[in-house]
Parts: sequence; C-alpha cells; structure tokens
Amino acid sequence: MATEAGKQIGYLNFNYERDASKKRNIFISYMYVKSEYRRKGIGSKMLKFLLAKKKNITWINFWTGKEIEKNKGTNIYIKNGFQKLAYQEDYYEKGVGTTLFVKRIK
Repeated sequence: MATEAGKQIGYLNFNYERDASKKRNIFISYMYVKSEYRRKGIGSKMLKFLLAKKKNITWINFWTGKEIEKNKGTNIYIKNGFQKLAYQEDYYEKGVGTTLFVKRIK
C-alpha cells in the first residue's frame, strides 16, 4: 500500500504461485494508484519495492484490468522490464481486451 499524509493513494495485491518445477512465481492480482497521484512514479515504486523484498522468484505476471486497457496505461510495465506475452481480445467488452505481462527475475 502506498500512502501520503496517512491516506491510501495506491495499492498492490499479489500472491505466490508454484509452477511444475516448484519455483516460486508472483501473480499480481491488482495494482492501483488514485488518478490524482498518477504519473508521479508511485506505481513504479510499488513494483520496485515488490521486486526488492521478494527473493527466490522466477517470474512475475499479471493480466491488465479494464481501466488500464481503456486508458492505454501499460507503459509503466514496459519501463519496469515487463514484456507483453499475450492479448485476449474483447475480454471486458467489445474493443476492450486484456494483456498478459511477464517479467523473468532469474
């Protein structure tokens, strides 16, 4: 959670997954920064905090949400070393899909 003056301005939710080789992976289920605090590096700081604190991780992955897809807000992930792996067309509604991003750590 990101805060400013005691107010929550951002949120990052994730969980661990294990693949067939028993290596730990992180699935980001939700990341959000309030609109008035966007484009100030807060999302990048949350991602970097996650990467710095979590050791023995092989992959981090997530599917984008509807708001990110509508606002074309995926540059933050590319800037932080994630790659687009797949796209599912019309997932949320006609013309609004979802993108799978992944980042290999080790």
